[in-house]
Amino acid sequence: MDSLQLKVRVSLFFIAILFSPHAWSASAPEYSLGLGVDATRFYYREFDNNDVVLNTEKGVIPGLVINAAIEWERWYTEFNYQYNFGKVEYDGQTQTGIPVTTDTEEDIVDVNLLVGRYFGDNARYRSVLYAGLGYYYWERNILPLPSVAGLLETYEWSYAIVGGKFSLLKASDNGLFIDARLRRMLNATMEVNFLGYRNWDNLDLDLGEEWSFRVGVPYVHSLDKNASLNIEPYLSTWFIGRSADKELTSGGTPVGISAHEPRSETINLGITVKYLYQF
Repeated sequence: MDSLQLKVRVSLFFIAILFSPHAWSASAPEYSLGLGVDATRFYYREFDNNDVVLNTEKGVIPGLVINAAIEWERWYTEFNYQYNFGKVEYDGQTQTGIPVTTDTEEDIVDVNLLVGRYFGDNARYRSVLYAGLGYYYWERNILPLPSVAGLLETYEWSYAIVGGKFSLLKASDNGLFIDARLRRMLNATMEVNFLGYRNWDNLDLDLGEEWSFRVGVPYVHSLDKNASLNIEPYLSTWFIGRSADKELTSGGTPVGISAHEPRSETINLGITVKYLYQF
C-alpha cells in the first residue's frame, strides 16, 4: 500500500476522534445506520491537447450505498460507502483514428468520512458545515473487439472535502436540503494493463489533480420516531488533468513509444434512495 494512502486512511479515523469528543456535548450521542440503492447516469469524456473529444462513455449503472453516523448536540461524524458497477457504451477511436464502438465495464468504489458542525436551534432538520477525507477507486475495463485489443485501466486517488448541507424546509415530518461540496484530488494515480498486447508492461501514471464538486438535494421523510426515508438526486463531477508522458516498456526494455492519460471529465447525474434508522 502506498505510504500516503495509508496515512490518509489512518487520518480518517483520528479526525473523527479529534473533532467529535464526548466532552464537547453534555448529551449522549445518537447512532444511525443507513442502507440504500443508487442509480447513476454515467458520462465520461477524454480530450486531446486541443480539447477535441477522443472518446466518451455513457450509460446507467446501479449501485449500493451504506451510511453510518454518530451525532452529538452540535457535532457529528459520518461514514459513507458507495459502490457502483455496470456496463456502459464506449465510443472512441484507435490511435490511428479508426472509429471504435464497444462496451466498458465500470467498477467504482467511493468511501469518505465527514466531520460536521450543526448550526441553528435543535430542530430536527438543521444546517451543517463539514469537512473530511475520502478514497476513490475506479476500474475501467474497455472490452475488446475482434479487430481491436481491450484495455484495463485502474484509477485511484484520495481526496479532501469541504462543504455544507443547508436546510430549505423544516416541517415536523419532512426535511429538504441542498448539499454542496468541493473535492480536491490527492495522490491521483492510474495503472494501465494492456492485457498482453505486444507484450507491453503495465504502465503507471501520475494524474493531473484537479478540483471537482458534488451537489445534491436530499429529501428526508420521517416514517416514525426512529426511521426515515432519504431520497437524494445529485450531480457529481470529477475532473482529471493530463498526465506527463511516460515511455512504454516490454520486459523492462523501452520500446520507443510514449503514452499519457489525456485530460478527462466525468459528469454523473444520479439518485439515491436510502432507509435510515436512528437509535
